[in-house]
Amino acid sequence: MSSSDADFFKQVNERQKEVDQLLTHKSYEKALKTALTNPPIGCKVQSTKDKNLQTVLRAISATPEKEMEAIIKSISNGPGELSNTLMKYIYRGLAEGQGSGM
Repeated sequence: MSSSDADFFKQVNERQKEVDQLLTHKSYEKALKTALTNPPIGCKVQSTKDKNLQTVLRAISATPEKEMEAIIKSISNGPGELSNTLMKYIYRGLAEGQGSGM
């Protein structure tokens, strides 16, 4: 694993811990935004990318349905990269058959 891939791995692990903590405190919007921020673009290690996908999907699936619309609107009205990143992860999750309970 190169040093940049090791950095991606560290960032993804830290992000996962932060998202889990936010979900524990029912801070669903912040958890999803945190999961979507600074994805491991350019990482060559598939397991690191997969772990980040799982973090995003966990944030999505933990969010109560009644709150999801407002959170999606907030993301859509915010920086464009978060909205684009969300759609990429949703498509990837669907393509891999993950999160089908969403």
